[in-house]
Amino acid sequence: MPANHAARLSLLAFGALLMTGGAALAVPLDDASCAKLRDERGQLEQTGLREMMARGAAWAAVNLPAAKLREIQRLIELDEQITFRCPLPVAAAAATGDQAVPLPKRKPRAENVAPPPKKKPSRPAN
Repeated sequence: MPANHAARLSLLAFGALLMTGGAALAVPLDDASCAKLRDERGQLEQTGLREMMARGAAWAAVNLPAAKLREIQRLIELDEQITFRCPLPVAAAAATGDQAVPLPKRKPRAENVAPPPKKKPSRPAN
């Protein structure tokens, strides 16, 4: 029976991988859609899915029913959508300090530097 759960989990993971293939070409979502996705993610997180995910795929395959595995898959999909298609909220951007990082100071270019010393000629063989 555990092999059956592992097979289902593998199929779910593979399906999630296939479903996210076109996400790289997706356009950003509007604020209302992002808020709806964040609400749905919050509801799923309140059921303890993050803690279940932290225990690993092997534990989940043995101990969780197919319905919970589908909820975990949906939570992963929501994370991807929010991360890649929703703009960072203004308050979060200010908290992370989204500011330009100054470039490091560089040594000034030396224009009047003496050339490196010439190599000494090698001694002829006796």
